[in-house]
Amino acid sequence: MKTLQEYLSGIEDFRMEKKCSHLLSDLLTIGCLRILSNGEDYEDMVLFAQTHKEF
Repeated sequence: MKTLQEYLSGIEDFRMEKKCSHLLSDLLTIGCLRILSNGEDYEDMVLFAQTHKEF
């Protein structure tokens, strides 16, 4: 069984490579976890990522 990170890393990233600071799979993972933790907007996503940086 694939983990969430493994599943999301299989999604093709169409962004410009040199203009991206983060992997698409990392952004999607944080977005999914933000939703599961009742986050509502981008600021909640940033707060979630900052407070769970080690994870």
